[in-house]
Amino acid sequence: MFMHIIGNVEKTKFYTNLWHPNGKLVDWVNKDTIDELCYGSDCRVADFLDNEGWYFPDAMKDELQQTVLQLKEVDFDMFVADMVVWKPRKFGEFTVKDTYIALDGEKDDIMWKNLVWFKSHMPRYSFITRLCLHGGLKTKDKMVKWGLLSVVTCVLCEEGPETEEHLFHSCIFL
Repeated sequence: MFMHIIGNVEKTKFYTNLWHPNGKLVDWVNKDTIDELCYGSDCRVADFLDNEGWYFPDAMKDELQQTVLQLKEVDFDMFVADMVVWKPRKFGEFTVKDTYIALDGEKDDIMWKNLVWFKSHMPRYSFITRLCLHGGLKTKDKMVKWGLLSVVTCVLCEEGPETEEHLFHSCIFL
């Protein structure tokens, strides 16, 4: 959601801030590889830069060298302060929808939504259907558990307990 643009790199954390195009290092680089470069998650990008550019230890394993090559792809300007900017999701502009999705995460498509919400639906019936699908109908068995009623027998058939399962699948008045 937010991207750190590195400049004089005084504030950008190496391991946990989003400063690389591939994402936070903690998400795409092996922890052992990072531990070879810096100890702990508190080191800064500034620990690996000088006036001439990036510098890393000379003796490195092959996996670490490949990671370092990817890290060196990021440009910086030592005369500009670090900035935190909005990382747009789709078209480059800020939208409340994209902010909501970034904070709440992408949701899977709900299989039953077209059963409940469709063109020309009756709001009362759609609401009751939604309550039923979420187990939210106030049946007698729930009211007995809450201490509001003492009898749990189905009011329609008087043969079984009034539960959602009974009302919609086994009641003879179906």
